[in-house]
Amino acid sequence: MIKKIIAYFNSSLTARLTLWVSVVVVLLFVISITMLFHFSHRAIEEKAFERANQALENTLLQASNTISEVEFAANNTLWVVERNVRKPDSMFVYSAQILKMNPHLYGCSIAFEPYYYIDRGEYFSANSYIVNDTVYTRQEGSAKYKYFHMDWYLIPRLLNAPYWTDSYRDDFAEDSTFVHDHIISYCMPIHNNDGWNIGVLAVDISLSWFSQTVSGTKPFPNSYSIMLGKNGSYLVHPDSTKLYCQSLLTPFLEHPDSVYEAMAGSMLAGESGYHIMRKDGENYYVFYKPVPKTDWCVAIVCPEDDIFGPYKELQTPLIVIVSLGLLFLIAFMVVVIRYHMKPLHQLVTSAKSFSEGRFDVETPDNSRSNEIAVMQHSFAKMQHSLGDYINNIQQSTTVLQKRNEELSRANELSLEDNRIKNAVITHMTNEMNTPINHIVDETKIISSQFKDLSEEEMRQHVDCMLKNSDEVTKILDLILEASNTQKNTDDV
Repeated sequence: MIKKIIAYFNSSLTARLTLWVSVVVVLLFVISITMLFHFSHRAIEEKAFERANQALENTLLQASNTISEVEFAANNTLWVVERNVRKPDSMFVYSAQILKMNPHLYGCSIAFEPYYYIDRGEYFSANSYIVNDTVYTRQEGSAKYKYFHMDWYLIPRLLNAPYWTDSYRDDFAEDSTFVHDHIISYCMPIHNNDGWNIGVLAVDISLSWFSQTVSGTKPFPNSYSIMLGKNGSYLVHPDSTKLYCQSLLTPFLEHPDSVYEAMAGSMLAGESGYHIMRKDGENYYVFYKPVPKTDWCVAIVCPEDDIFGPYKELQTPLIVIVSLGLLFLIAFMVVVIRYHMKPLHQLVTSAKSFSEGRFDVETPDNSRSNEIAVMQHSFAKMQHSLGDYINNIQQSTTVLQKRNEELSRANELSLEDNRIKNAVITHMTNEMNTPINHIVDETKIISSQFKDLSEEEMRQHVDCMLKNSDEVTKILDLILEASNTQKNTDDV
């Protein structure tokens, strides 16, 4: 079947022309569509990146505003606390006041070094918290809850600088009715008038509240925001279960992945950028930036289908429309090519008949004024001229055949004469061998016995050589005479 198709294309100019034109058209269409899809994909990707980065900036701004509010409230309270460190009872007022003025806060602790207030014992921490819009205040710290061993107290105490903690759950036994939530704390060291670090002021915000506040911006329907602590724990995530028991590294520990590892490392290192990760069989674009003044990172996670969904939906109908248009164009080209090639096919048929010797077959008339019509008219004239010319040739051929027969007979006679001449020359050549051999022998004798030969003997040998030379000369004269005679005969 394939051989038949190849043979058909090899024998049909129309088929080959249609094939090559179709290939060029299809190639141009494919290149055009590929470039269209490529630049469309790039434009959509750039637009999506712009939207995602804008959403990331908004999320970052929301997080920064929330952080700034907490820091501002803590700084104002710290100023008052440091000027009234000699009044321990005032600490309960200050810790409650900051919650009343900032109801979005979860709690506040003003904690001091062990035995800082001798009359209050080893532990003194004025702690306030909100339950159902009511502020409760108490002194915390006991053998079961040694607050000065907690990260929120110990780290800013050692760093002697403000510090944002990652999420944690501050469980203790003093108040069993209090429902503890995961919190984030902004902690600031407290200094006395001499500049000594004597305690820590910690302001808490609820992790679930912070997550809801920050994660409101969505550049795409199914996108979501996340925020990470410095150790990869989730501070913001739409799945609240991940806020308390998982981190960014949890999936990597379960299923190691170099791409995911690179993304997590970049995010935790405080870098900005984006990565493509695969989750549950789908691709996700993750755009991330560090949060200023913290070791946190905020990110926007966008499903690839949300970004390129309209683009992918457009691909199928566009390909179908282009394919149908391409098929229609090819069919139209086939019809047009066949129409314009029809006179050429007629000319080919006439040429075949002409090549078979049928000069009486008329070439179809072509009323068009294109190149093929000119070719047909010229071929028809050539056909008539060649018909007349061939008739003349046939007559001349008959005459030439007779002359050729006469020349053939004369040629046979000439060949016979040449054969006889060659035989004579061969015989004479053989006759020359004897005197030549004698000359050679005499020459050898003279050359080998030159000193021993007498003058008489030398003369005899020379005479013998001259005699044989005369015989060779006579034979050569006879051969030349015979050759000249034959040449004269050939010229005649």
